[in-house]
Amino acid sequence: MAARGARRRLEAVSQDIGRLLQQQARTTEEARQEQQRLIGELAQQRSEFADSFEQERARIHQDSGQELDWYQQENTRLTAELERASRERAAAVAAAGNAAGRMQALATATLADLRGMEDRHTDEDVLADLLHLDHRTAQAGRLADSIAVLTGARSGRRWARPISMESILRGAMGRISGYRRVRVHSVSETAVAGHAAEGVMHALAELLDNAANFSPPTAEVHVYVEEVPAGVIVSVEDSGLVMGDVQLRRAERAVTGDSTELGGLSGTRLGLAVV
Repeated sequence: MAARGARRRLEAVSQDIGRLLQQQARTTEEARQEQQRLIGELAQQRSEFADSFEQERARIHQDSGQELDWYQQENTRLTAELERASRERAAAVAAAGNAAGRMQALATATLADLRGMEDRHTDEDVLADLLHLDHRTAQAGRLADSIAVLTGARSGRRWARPISMESILRGAMGRISGYRRVRVHSVSETAVAGHAAEGVMHALAELLDNAANFSPPTAEVHVYVEEVPAGVIVSVEDSGLVMGDVQLRRAERAVTGDSTELGGLSGTRLGLAVV
């Protein structure tokens, strides 16, 4: 009895082991098939990704080529426009310089005519009117000289002989509207070489005009002349408001002559650039 029971238990255990082995075989086969499926999907995705990457790279390369072509064309166009604008600017500056030269000649001729009339007329009223026109013409001539300077043309007249410092200052005063408010102190006996006299006179006229325009209407402008070993120092003292730091730096840049750009100039603020 015991042997038969043991045999039955052994047969049951053997059957269970057989079932487990079959189940293990099925599980192994299913795992193998799943592994093959995943490997196949991965290979397919890798192939699709490679194709997509290659297409995207080709598209980017094509777009980059088209964009580079566009930039090259735009650069060529802008370069041509810049060259045309430079030519037009040069032509405009040259035309302004030529017009300023004609205005200078006209003002000089008009001043000569007026001074001839002043010598011929003795009537006080007529003489006063002629002197007024003389002064206005001198101011117009200074403006023409300023335009000539800013456009690189020649400024004003040339003298063969030296001009005294007093005549330089009196000539500068005669070119501004507020000349009656200018007081000159300690005039030097030094003379300025004839070829440089006009430039000095013009620069002083601009400084005096600036001092008069930016002072109260009734305030005087004082000019002091001091001889030093290196030459002459001319100081212009006005009663205008003190410049701020930004304005002072802008004025200092204007009188250095380092910048020749005309874009930042306004019609009423040419003086420092001319100086």
